[in-house]
Amino acid sequence: MIVLLTGQFNSDTDESGAKLRLKTKLFVSALFVVLILGIVVPHVSAAVSPAASPSGIGIEILRTISLGPFGVVHITDAFNVTNSETGSLSYLDFGFLKQYQNNFYYVSAQDNLGRALTIDANVNSTSNFYWLRVHFAQELGSGKTYKFTVTSVFNNLLGVVGTGFEYNFTAAPVLTQDAQVANVTLLAPQDSSFVTIPNSTYISTRVNGFPALVNTYRPWKAYSEETFYGPFRSVTQQIVYLLSAERDITIGRDGSLSVTDSYALYNPSIALTSLSLTLPDGANNIMAYDPVGAMWATPQNPGLPYQVSVSPRYGSFKGNEWFNFTLTYNLPPSEYLKQTSWWGGYNLTMPLFNDDEDLLIPSATIRIIAPSGVSLGDPKLPSQSPITPGFNVSADYRTIKIQDVTSLNNLTFGMTVNYLPFWSAVRVLPWIFTLEVIAFAAVVVSKYRRGPELAVPIPVERLREFVSLYDERIALSRELLAMEEDVNRGSLVKHEFRRRSKVIDVRLDEINKSLMEVKSELRLVSPRYDELIRRIDRAEAEVEASRASTDQVRSQYRSGKITRETFDTVMNDISKRVDRAESVIETIIITLREEAR
Repeated sequence: MIVLLTGQFNSDTDESGAKLRLKTKLFVSALFVVLILGIVVPHVSAAVSPAASPSGIGIEILRTISLGPFGVVHITDAFNVTNSETGSLSYLDFGFLKQYQNNFYYVSAQDNLGRALTIDANVNSTSNFYWLRVHFAQELGSGKTYKFTVTSVFNNLLGVVGTGFEYNFTAAPVLTQDAQVANVTLLAPQDSSFVTIPNSTYISTRVNGFPALVNTYRPWKAYSEETFYGPFRSVTQQIVYLLSAERDITIGRDGSLSVTDSYALYNPSIALTSLSLTLPDGANNIMAYDPVGAMWATPQNPGLPYQVSVSPRYGSFKGNEWFNFTLTYNLPPSEYLKQTSWWGGYNLTMPLFNDDEDLLIPSATIRIIAPSGVSLGDPKLPSQSPITPGFNVSADYRTIKIQDVTSLNNLTFGMTVNYLPFWSAVRVLPWIFTLEVIAFAAVVVSKYRRGPELAVPIPVERLREFVSLYDERIALSRELLAMEEDVNRGSLVKHEFRRRSKVIDVRLDEINKSLMEVKSELRLVSPRYDELIRRIDRAEAEVEASRASTDQVRSQYRSGKITRETFDTVMNDISKRVDRAESVIETIIITLREEAR
């Protein structure tokens, strides 16, 4: 076409030909620009999003943000998707700013029928957003609606500001098209109070008994980077990072189970006086150690819910400090080590780490320690996460490494344990078989010739010793508390307080050692005494944890971090817990005192 036009130019005048030649050049240049844009623009769009959703999709989002006790952030996004297109849909893309990728630990999805949905992670690595793709359980036809929920876990979204905390993250999931509405709710601990933001659309309210900050985005724009900002004050909120952890599971020669847990924690927040940790069910004979040595005078047996409170040796776990400690305890083999064959086959099933603890685990090592000759095999590990490396097992199955997992990951593992080589080596299997036959015969005979059960004699002297020691311990503890109050009022000088408290501490150490021996003897007398002592130990742990909380609350109030009303409410709750626990102890002591008469 350009050649024909040029031929026509030669028959015109020079002036008109020049004008036509200029127009031709402009036309060719414009055509060239259009071609370049047609090539470049699709590539630029592909770098922004994985795939633009059809405009006929209707999306509504309900986001709920919950804060864990150690600062872990749990986000639940409920989607309601309506297909107004003529074709069907099979997935939806959503995401968040890529700068938060290293804070992202866990994701799962299920629809309103409870069906687990598949999620693809990082579906477009060149984008500025971290895109996730959730696949529907079935094709979503035209005019149909589909509901599903995405659960995710993040770390380091909660920060410390002044005397409080702040949550700051993308308000709702980033989408490739507009959503009609996104309702966002931030739930804080029960003692929290949100800081009012002037001229904002945020609403401070309560949801299911928890303080809540709510905001609505209508519409929620495609590729929006708008953040949800929630500043609040709280006494109970903590931020603790688990730097590393180790668990040694030891199988004894007699089939016993003992566990050693080692923690390395970092506190970027306010000073903490104690940490409450959950142990596997049945944990008993629990002791805590730090690099100096034992942190408790006697082992603890908390019972349900099998929680222990660990306090630093030197008062508190201050901000920007590390805290390393170790817990040792025993587990009932009957709950975790199940026999599968009479010739020595067992299944070991237990958590890799405590799945009730709301701590993120960046790295942990689990070691199975068994006697020489015991073989391990057939490990059954939790399923891998789509976003984290998960679990690795050594060639001999005795070391398991886990990385970037949360309490929402299924941390229970299974493994076969074969005792036969060990038993054959020490030649005890025939004796065990003989003893089993004798025991079985004794059970059969006792079933048909059952006589009157013998009453367990009451260990009067030991009960008297136990009650006497406990009475003295309670009296000395109350004297210490009274002295502390006198120091706070100024009626007792600190020098005299230190001198008298040192004498009392020495006597309390002697009493605790004596009590430990008496408790051990009473536990063996009957299951009833064992249960009563367990109840006392649980109540004592509750009193110690509550009094540690009292110190923290007072510190928060004196520094102006909480109001007088909040202080009075929290102190009243703590006082009630202490009274209930002390009432349990006093009731049991009175019962034992009556039996010792």
